[in-house]
Amino acid sequence: MTIQEIQLDGFNQPLKFDKLDYPQCACGNCPRMFFNLLSVGARQSGKTYSLVKLLKHYESNKLIKKDGTVHPLRFILISPTSEANPIYQSLNSLDASDIYEEYSDEVLQDIIDDIKAKRQETDAFKEYQKAYRLLEETPEGKLSKLYDKHPEIFRLLEKHDYATPNEIEQPTYYEYPVNMVVLDDLMGGSAFTTRAQSKLTNALIKNRHLGIVFCILVQALKSVPKNIRLNCSVFFLAKFANKKMILEDLYEEVSNVLKLEEFDELYSHATEERYGSLIIDATGDGKRFLKGLSAELRLA
Repeated sequence: MTIQEIQLDGFNQPLKFDKLDYPQCACGNCPRMFFNLLSVGARQSGKTYSLVKLLKHYESNKLIKKDGTVHPLRFILISPTSEANPIYQSLNSLDASDIYEEYSDEVLQDIIDDIKAKRQETDAFKEYQKAYRLLEETPEGKLSKLYDKHPEIFRLLEKHDYATPNEIEQPTYYEYPVNMVVLDDLMGGSAFTTRAQSKLTNALIKNRHLGIVFCILVQALKSVPKNIRLNCSVFFLAKFANKKMILEDLYEEVSNVLKLEEFDELYSHATEERYGSLIIDATGDGKRFLKGLSAELRLA
């Protein structure tokens, strides 16, 4: 039997659309924003060190959009062992007020509400700047026409007695920050519920809209429900004595590009050194495999 293809008019043109413009690390080698990260490793395996190394890298490099706008960083840590893990103290962008010792849905909601509130601060300040600039640029003879067309501009300026933007209360951030929320050592708590629509799962799904990168650090992969794992696109896999569990549980993430034995080979190579880790980055057009943060791995 011979199969013929008859092309249909009107369905051969590719769709044209603008890709979302999120701030990205200026180095060009980091995972693409906005992602969720899952780091798995036994105690003393170096998983926290590897994550903090990535976060320090973001502190040292600009997070910038295509138009050149630079966005600030904000780190938020939820960890019952934060005081016992001084490595987080090396993060200059981590404020003491953004450290929480316990996780609860209420704590997570408070964090999200605060992120939204600070975005609204930024929006309100930019709106005032725009209104003041328009007033300054409008000739005096045309002010009445501007008032008739846009009275809301004058109402906004009146709230601050027509003060300059520098004279009114300043926002916490002049541009939306990239919020990196770290959840470390939360096994046994309420974060990893198996409910299909948990507070954390919903936040992971909506992270792009909120400008959040969630970084989840655990000692056992099976402690993280599948609905949470499915919403992660970057994986840090530290060394385990029993690698079978890691290989079998996460192989489905790369099964379309690697055979199981190839995945085994990459994992073994990346973790052969102490504190070594295999990083799977699925934030771009394909999947990248990294040895720690220092080298990209490719099978010849």
